[in-house]
Amino acid sequence: MKCELCAQEIAQDSVECQDCITLENYKHIQNLLLESLDTNSQKSSNETERPKLLFLMGNLCRLKGQIDQAISFYETAIKDSAKIQPEYYRALGVSFSIKGDRKGALEMIKKGVELCLAYPDYRNDLGAAYFKNGQYGEAETEFKESLRLNPKQANTHNNLALVYRKKGDFKQAEEEINEAIRLDPAHAVGNYELGRSYYNGGMFSHSKNNPSIALPTAKELADVYMMLQNYENAIRYYEIYLSLHPTYADVWVATARAYRAHQNIERSTKALEEALRINPNYQDAKTMLAQISNTRSES
Repeated sequence: MKCELCAQEIAQDSVECQDCITLENYKHIQNLLLESLDTNSQKSSNETERPKLLFLMGNLCRLKGQIDQAISFYETAIKDSAKIQPEYYRALGVSFSIKGDRKGALEMIKKGVELCLAYPDYRNDLGAAYFKNGQYGEAETEFKESLRLNPKQANTHNNLALVYRKKGDFKQAEEEINEAIRLDPAHAVGNYELGRSYYNGGMFSHSKNNPSIALPTAKELADVYMMLQNYENAIRYYEIYLSLHPTYADVWVATARAYRAHQNIERSTKALEEALRINPNYQDAKTMLAQISNTRSES
């Protein structure tokens, strides 16, 4: 497996190599990549190297939360590449998903999967794109195919549990989450989803008192508070997450829901406007704004 930033070989369960692990190194790596891009600016003599550098630059921007810049680099890498590279489409699709563009995410990730049918990670990403698009049957098919190719993916078991929960099969959801935790005991998101399955299955007290719910990001913690209808704390942790990742349109929409539930319509509206500034085509944000406008008109 290669580092998403510098493409050096790294451990299977890592995303970055140790040289790239701190934010302090990002600017240095960015300068190196930009320098390399400038050196290799003549596409005719660098048909392989330049797209690769553009792709790595996109990865860097995505990891820093600069989603629009990442999309631009990925799109240019695809356009400039003489050979179709499935990982470019996959990365572009993931970036669209982060931005809240479900249609674009689904289209690009499907393109990557068509080129790499036997890659479990790609099938998992496609399942996630289908899930976000509300196509739960297709999502279930892709998650199961991903697990057929590699049954030891804890995150895919967790994703399949989300599908079962949507279908109301809480027992099966719990089994999948327990498998995710068995495969990766430190998989906090799985513990979180276990709590949500207990809650949806009518075992709210078990969920509320489950000490294993220790979440990896402020967003997941905010999601739990939303489930418990503790909107004040949900808002608090969404805002902490957005202070680190201000370009995530889907989190702005989640924050807007929390504000609306907390009867703060003005802040809800501002959060939705920010989501639409990031992604003018975000349909959920448009719908919520229209609902707020209609409510105000009626009053």
